[in-house]
Amino acid sequence: AAGGVAANRGLVFRRAAVLPEDGGGAARRSVEVLPRVACRKLGAYDGQSVEQWALRAGLPPAGRFDELTSNMYERTQKPLLMLFVDTRHPDLTAWLRLLHDADQRYNRGGDDDDGGGLKVVFLYIDGTQYLHRMTSLGLAPDPQRLPALTFNSMTEQVLTWQPPLEDYARGAARLSADVVDSLVQRYLRGDGRRVE
Repeated sequence: AAGGVAANRGLVFRRAAVLPEDGGGAARRSVEVLPRVACRKLGAYDGQSVEQWALRAGLPPAGRFDELTSNMYERTQKPLLMLFVDTRHPDLTAWLRLLHDADQRYNRGGDDDDGGGLKVVFLYIDGTQYLHRMTSLGLAPDPQRLPALTFNSMTEQVLTWQPPLEDYARGAARLSADVVDSLVQRYLRGDGRRVE
């Protein structure tokens, strides 16, 4: 047979069944494919529909929010931490790394109430293209004041990070892991002002 299953080894493919001998009469080595296993507690998916589980499990750690993806992210029913950026800015990669790292800290390390492990969805959005969306999320629609962070949630809670224009002009408006962590921690504690 071209392949077999060993109880403790995974799939083993014998090349001799499909490849010619190496010239000296000996068959070439076997190729072993080990199974990829991810374990979760048995109750980890309780209370969550298959659709919600598949949707949340398939999200990237730092996704792009736009007209093609907005419906998918909104269907997660989770708070969205949105980073408004100028996508042509040379620091974009570093800023996305901050979101990726925050996703690893808050979403990939443990379980939450619904078993999905997803507490916050980390996204970036083209702040120059979607400048008009900033006001409804508590930000000033000013392309000179990017990057800026805000939560888009299903509550009336508004939390933002967008320093004054003067801070951007003199280089003091620095997006960092501490800024992201502070905003996420404040959200998880229920801080923030109410929308009126």
